[in-house]
Amino acid sequence: MDLQLRKYNLIQEIFGIEKESSLDALEKTLKQVIESDYEISQGQKKVLHQRLKNYEENPDDLLDWEKVKNDW
Repeated sequence: MDLQLRKYNLIQEIFGIEKESSLDALEKTLKQVIESDYEISQGQKKVLHQRLKNYEENPDDLLDWEKVKNDW
């Protein structure tokens, strides 16, 4: 069975859930699976730490979002 068909079948099963507690458990499990599948690389962590350091050292050195958005 291909992935798209499996997703469709799962969605159909979800529509059949009658108990809110069952849906709560499914949501909790799905959230845990999604969170565990995502991992930040060391390179990404390095960039984030550098940006945080730059912000902490220069908290007033910010750009106005509306100006940036309009300039692009």
